[in-house]
Amino acid sequence: MINNWCSSNAAYTTVGASADKNKGTCWANGPNYNRWFKFQATSTTLASIKLKTGGAEGTLQHPFMALWESDGIL
Repeated sequence: MINNWCSSNAAYTTVGASADKNKGTCWANGPNYNRWFKFQATSTTLASIKLKTGGAEGTLQHPFMALWESDGIL
C-alpha cells in the first residue's frame, strides 16, 4: 500500500498531453491538456489529491483537477 505518496518536484508535465475525457463539473472550460494518474483506494472513507506548483514544484498555471471513479463517473 502506498500512503501519502508524493512525486519529486516538477516530475510531470502537460507538454504533449491530450484533451481527452470530459471536463470536471465545476471547471470553467476544458478539458485542455490532461495528465492521468491511476490508483486503487484501500478504503471507502476518504481519498485526497493535492497539486503543488510554483518555484521548485513546477510552473503549471491555472490547473484543474478532478477525481473519477473507474467507471468514468465524476
